[in-house]
Amino acid sequence: MGSDRGKPTNTGSAVSEKVRTRLEELDDLEGGSQKELLNLTQQDYISRIEELNQSLKDAWASDQKVKALKIVIQCSKLLSDTTVIQFYPSKFVLITDILDTF
Repeated sequence: MGSDRGKPTNTGSAVSEKVRTRLEELDDLEGGSQKELLNLTQQDYISRIEELNQSLKDAWASDQKVKALKIVIQCSKLLSDTTVIQFYPSKFVLITDILDTF
């Protein structure tokens, strides 16, 4: 009897596998958006950030709180990218405006 304690049950492992798969899908989704933004011009980048801001407002208004949180996480991750240092101050202001909206 005591030897079954450390072993995961089939139900538990199936649930954890589903959770793991879903988290990987979400990471892929967020990673794709971030990679997409790396190849944009400054004006295109600003347009994309404005789209994210509008998406956040729409998601929040339609009571899609999880989607809104995902958008905020994407925006936060964008702040870690300093590849174009000349554009970073503008990007910082745009993204922190979105975070203030949240």
